[in-house]
Amino acid sequence: MADSYIWEEDPVQLKVQARGVKYSNKPVKFTFKTDDANQTEVGTADVTVKDNVVAANVYSGKLDKTKKVADVGADDIFYKMKYEITVNGESRKSFTDRISVFARKINVTAVDAADQAKKFVGAICRLTQQPALGSSLSGSAPAYVSTRETDKDGKIEYSLFYPSTALMLEWVRPYYGEWLPGKDKGIAREAKITYAPKAKLEFPSGGDEGVSRQYVNLAEDTEPDLDKRKRDRGRILHVAVVLEKPSEWVAGQKCFLKATFGANNSDRIGAVKKKGETLELETTFGVDKKATFDINLGPAGGDEVAIEVGTFKGKADDKCKVQTWRQLYYELMAPQAMVDAGSLIAKKKCEDGSAGFDLPAAAVGWCDKRLAQGFVEYKLWKSHIFGNDLADDFVVPAAYVKRTGGDVYVLGGVYDSVARDPMPFSAAESRTVHVRFCDIAGDAEAPASASKTTSAVEVTFKTGGDHLFKKSLADGAASITNAKWTAKVARDAMKADGTTPHPGTKANGRPKSGVIAADWFTYVNSKEVKVTLQGDAAALVGALDDDHCPIKISFDWVLCSELCGSAFQGRQLLGNEAQPKFMASTICHELGHAMGMTVFPSDAQSRKKVTPEGMPEPKVVPAGPYYDDSKGHQGSHCADGVDYGAASFENTPEGSCIMFGSGSPADEPKQGQFCTVCRTYLKSRKLEDIRSTWRTRSADQA
Repeated sequence: MADSYIWEEDPVQLKVQARGVKYSNKPVKFTFKTDDANQTEVGTADVTVKDNVVAANVYSGKLDKTKKVADVGADDIFYKMKYEITVNGESRKSFTDRISVFARKINVTAVDAADQAKKFVGAICRLTQQPALGSSLSGSAPAYVSTRETDKDGKIEYSLFYPSTALMLEWVRPYYGEWLPGKDKGIAREAKITYAPKAKLEFPSGGDEGVSRQYVNLAEDTEPDLDKRKRDRGRILHVAVVLEKPSEWVAGQKCFLKATFGANNSDRIGAVKKKGETLELETTFGVDKKATFDINLGPAGGDEVAIEVGTFKGKADDKCKVQTWRQLYYELMAPQAMVDAGSLIAKKKCEDGSAGFDLPAAAVGWCDKRLAQGFVEYKLWKSHIFGNDLADDFVVPAAYVKRTGGDVYVLGGVYDSVARDPMPFSAAESRTVHVRFCDIAGDAEAPASASKTTSAVEVTFKTGGDHLFKKSLADGAASITNAKWTAKVARDAMKADGTTPHPGTKANGRPKSGVIAADWFTYVNSKEVKVTLQGDAAALVGALDDDHCPIKISFDWVLCSELCGSAFQGRQLLGNEAQPKFMASTICHELGHAMGMTVFPSDAQSRKKVTPEGMPEPKVVPAGPYYDDSKGHQGSHCADGVDYGAASFENTPEGSCIMFGSGSPADEPKQGQFCTVCRTYLKSRKLEDIRSTWRTRSADQA
C-alpha cells in the first residue's frame, strides 16, 4: 500500500493476492493497530481465499470503519495505523505501510486573557488548510480557508476540508491569541485572547526595507503643522504610533515599544542607552488614536537603533531601524568669472529654498562618499555670486597664470577675511561654513629680496615656481617694494683720461642710484616680471666703458604659494581642482578641522581639541597616529600610513588618511578616506557647533 490519508470512521478497502494451493480456502485476517508505543487495536478485517489457488488471484475485503481520533487518545488531529496479517491463525507478516486517520472536526475555545474564567465572545480565528504533501491533491487543489467568530460560549467548531496536517489556526487582529500550554494542538484547542488592534509606525517609517536617518545635530523642528514638520531633526527621536485600523481604538489601549541599541554603537556618552542595551517603554493611545515615545539617541553619528512597536507586549506589529547622522551646510561665494567658466553648477534649489550655484558635481559626489564614512552630510545652504569688479583685481586672464580658458580668480591671505568679503554672507550659523571659492587658493610668502646686475635695458626675473601678482595677498599693498637701481662702478670712478668723472658717479663720487617706478615693471605672467630701465639708468646701462656701466636692480617682493585650501573659525578657502577626487579630499580635510579633527589632548602647540565625552584619549605619535605642529605641518593631523617615529612628516611619503597634513593633486589621491581611528572620533563628535574653537570646550560639548 502507498501512503494513505483517510477520515476517521471511513472504511479501509483491502486486497489480497495469493499464489499456491496452501492458501486454498484459508481465512486471511488483517489486524489494525495504532503506530505508536501503545499499539492500540483499532479494527480487524477478514478475507477468505475460496478457490484452489493455481495462479495468482486477487481477493477483496474491507475494514468497515476506523476508530475516531478521540477514541484512541491521540494528542494530534490524526493517528497513524499499521497492520498485521495472519493466515489460518498463523502470523505471516507485519507491514509498515503508512495510513493516517484524521479527525473530521476541530473545536476551538477562547478565554479572556485578563480573566481566564471568562469565555471570550466574538474573537476571530482563521483556519487555513492545504492537501497533504504527497497526496493525490497536493500541488493542484487550492487552500481551504475558514474565518469564524467565537460564539456566546467562546467556541468555534471547524469541519476540516482535507485529511492533512498542513493546517494553521491563527487569531485575527484586533484579537491576539496565545494558545494555553498543552492545548495548542489536537482536536480540542484553547487560547487566551487579548484585544490588541494592530499598530503601525507613523514615524519613523516602518518595515523591513531601508534605514531611517535621524539628524541628531540639528535643532528640533517646531513647525505646528505636522505635515510640514521635519521630524528627522534633533537627537530626541519622537516615535509616533497609530492603529492600522483607527476604528478599532478603545480607551486605555496600551502600546509597547522596544528599542535595541546597536552592538557597534559609539562609546560617546549621551544616548539613553549604551551600545547593546535595550529600552522598553509603554504608554496608552490618546483620544487622537496615537501613541508617542521619546528616545534620546545621543549626539554621535552612525549609531543604530532597532525599534519595534505593538499593542501586545513582546509582539512586534511594526518595526524599523534608525541610524543617526549629522547634517552640515556650506554657504558659497564666488565671482561671476567662475560661473562664466563653467566652474560652478546651477542649482535649482539650495537648502534655504533659493536657486543658486554649487561646486562641481563630481567633486560634490566624491565629497558625499568620503563624509558618509563619518555619517555626515554636507549640503549647499546658499550661494552668492559677485561681479568681477569686486574681486580686488584678482580676476586675471588664465594665460597670466599659464592656464587655458577665460579669466581665473585668485584668493587668499587678507582677502579671505570678513572685512574683504565682496558681499556679506548670511549671519553666522553654528552648523554652516562660509566658503570662498576660487580658481587658485594662495598664501602670501614672507617678503624676500631679488636682485640682478644687468648690462641690458630689459631684464626678466623669475619666481622659481610661486605666483606673483601686482597686489600682495598679505596686505593688499604692492607685491614689489623698495625697488631701486645702482650703477656698478667704483667710487670716484674716472673715465679713461683719468680726469673726467665717470657718468655713473654722483658729484660726491658715489655710484649713482635711483628708485625704480612701478611703470618700469611689466608683469609677463605670474612666474615672470620684466624690468625696463628708464631715465639715467637706461642711459648708463651697458658694458663698462667711459659712458656706460652695468646696473644692479634690486627689490623686495611678496610671492604667493598655491594651496589646496584652508579653514579657520567657520570659514573655508577652497581652490578649484581639475581632479574631483582630490578636490573632494581637500573639502573633507578642511571641514574635518571644523569638525574638531583631529582630536588632540595636548595644548603644547596650541592645537588641543577636546576628546568627546566617553571616548578614550587618542594616542599620539609615536604610540599612535595623531600629531601637531611639532612634526612640520600646521595644526593637528593624522599620520596613518606613515612611520610614526619620523622626525618630520614634511617631504616624506604621504599619509593615507584624509586628515594627513598635506597631499599632492592626483586623479586618485592617496588621502581617499578617513582612517579607522579618525572615523571613530568623527562619529563621536557633537556637531551642533563647528565654528567655535574646540580647545576650550567641555567634554559633553565636544
